[in-house]
Amino acid sequence: MSDGSTGDWIIRRARLDDLELLSRLEQKAFGDMAWGGGAIADGMTANAVSTLLAYSAAQPTPAGFMMWRLLGDEAEILTLGVSPDGRRKGVASALLARSILDARQAGAARMFLEVGARNTAAIALYRKFGFEQIGERPSYYRDGGDALVMRARIE
Repeated sequence: MSDGSTGDWIIRRARLDDLELLSRLEQKAFGDMAWGGGAIADGMTANAVSTLLAYSAAQPTPAGFMMWRLLGDEAEILTLGVSPDGRRKGVASALLARSILDARQAGAARMFLEVGARNTAAIALYRKFGFEQIGERPSYYRDGGDALVMRARIE
């Protein structure tokens, strides 16, 4: 995957030397629900995982990030986070569009994810990209919140 832009956002693959930056960005995006640096590092070094960063040419500090992995002919979104000051500006859409393109090019026919059942903004975004709810995971998150399982055909 080469670096590239999607709309107003430049998307690039994260490197291990971005780990501290990613940890700070994830903390901003998720607060108490953040994975933490160790889990991010594990994800970045896992087989078939792609980590993307989104930033603007005017602001070199990333506004969002995404981790997804390829599982045969399916892709799974592991996490997608946007800093509070980057929300509602197309960051998540740019990251999602890029990951769908990359996953399709890698041979994935479907993409799936879990999203907090109360996260209406994220659910609306995923529906805009063709994701449909296919299940629910009660008490999935550390805070006891439920997750919706969503899937989209991306071929």
